[in-house]
Amino acid sequence: MGSHQSRITEDDQTKLMKEREAGQQQPKAQVRVSAELVKNLHDPVPLKPVATGLSKEELEKIKHEAYLRGVEDCKQRIEAEASKKNVRVIDAHQYEVEESERVQALVEDLNKKHYRFFYSAPVNDVQCSTERDACLKCYRENGTDVLVCKEVADAFFRCAENATSEFVKK
Repeated sequence: MGSHQSRITEDDQTKLMKEREAGQQQPKAQVRVSAELVKNLHDPVPLKPVATGLSKEELEKIKHEAYLRGVEDCKQRIEAEASKKNVRVIDAHQYEVEESERVQALVEDLNKKHYRFFYSAPVNDVQCSTERDACLKCYRENGTDVLVCKEVADAFFRCAENATSEFVKK
């Protein structure tokens, strides 16, 4: 159907055999592992401390000074790169303080305007709560004879219907 072959004509093994015959085989590398190398790999020899003639405190001080110099060099490099790109370098701590102050100012502004009082949900009394309580009390007291509570239950039902109809009229 198409102009392409639909089957593989040569597999990997055949290709390898042809390369060997043609002398195009890649060179092989070999690594010899001695018994001493294997021993050192399994049990490394601990490094001996180098005697420098400095005390531990002096070494720590030198390390700290080198660290501080590295920090300064890094800051200078960042500032130089930023100046090339015309970008303002901002200290993260300074930025955090500025943002915190801005947020505090917004919170104070909102509190001054009393927004929290304007957006609070109105609190209404629960409708028919006295009828509901009377109905529940009657059912608890007369658990075996519920027909005694018919009048109380009807009063609760009428109150609920009135509240619903008033809500729908609004």
